[in-house]
Amino acid sequence: MGQCAPGKPVADGAKGEGDAPTKNEGDEADEDNPLMPKTDEEEDEDPKGKKKKKKKKKLSKAQQEVDAVLGHLQVPKNAVTKFLTFFKKMDDDNSGNISLEEFIAFLELEKYYVPFIERCFGAMDFNKKGKSAGALDPTEFTVGLYNLCIMTKDLLEDYVFELYDEVHDGNLYQRQVEKMVEESSDHEPDTVKKLVEQVFKALDNDEDGHISKKEFFHLDSKTESLLRPMYLMQSNLQKRCLGENFWDEERGRMKDMLAEYHERTIIDLLANRVAAKYEADRLKKGEVIVKEREEDKQKAAREKVKGKRQAVATLSNTKTS
Repeated sequence: MGQCAPGKPVADGAKGEGDAPTKNEGDEADEDNPLMPKTDEEEDEDPKGKKKKKKKKKLSKAQQEVDAVLGHLQVPKNAVTKFLTFFKKMDDDNSGNISLEEFIAFLELEKYYVPFIERCFGAMDFNKKGKSAGALDPTEFTVGLYNLCIMTKDLLEDYVFELYDEVHDGNLYQRQVEKMVEESSDHEPDTVKKLVEQVFKALDNDEDGHISKKEFFHLDSKTESLLRPMYLMQSNLQKRCLGENFWDEERGRMKDMLAEYHERTIIDLLANRVAAKYEADRLKKGEVIVKEREEDKQKAAREKVKGKRQAVATLSNTKTS
């Protein structure tokens, strides 16, 4: 999973709508165990004023999944709460998932960018055969949006390249570049054709009829417009979810975290941390089973010894009589 793309930051000073903290029940992740959300408890009182046993508050599916994903990434608790609020705000029909229509409507970008947005949305929707197929469940939304918001310029270029590398051979051919130009502008077909020729002239250095990833990374001022919808979408999401300053700081924190765990992307980091958690749980469960079996053996041995003693005592009493 070396790539950030399918399935995969920057101005200071601006604050997004999501900066205003909104407190929701149980929205905070468990400090002691960031891998699972904390379930809050509250005390009920009966009419006589006596306290009853504490009753656990039920966490929503969205809250549990957002808490769990951001817990893996060690995101600050107050940001987790705001992130969940942002998810609920985008989930206009309260279905618990984000539909393509809700995603497009919330971004409020130019209509001619819709095909590009659909392409990104499809990449974020990695569970295409599950119950949420065609929509983003809380985990997909959280992983996808967080990943998009912290990407640096080189990772954005890599992400866009992977979006259009439909053959998956590490190259972009004329048809893929045409789609890229069409989905990053509202140009007429003749203009699109001219722009594609300019892109190949500028990037296809070895003139082999396709653009490799290495060649694509040499975008200049004439060809960088191909990334414009990606920049706009990232900036829009950053401003409206926690603010650009937060993501600028988070990018620095995540860079250190990736270096600490020797990972290139947060997708790799999440996959390995989840796998590590699963393995730790498996080993812990195994240790519990071994301990229980050992205790059962010891109990059986004691019962066996006790039975023999009782048999000997009974035999002795019989002989005495």
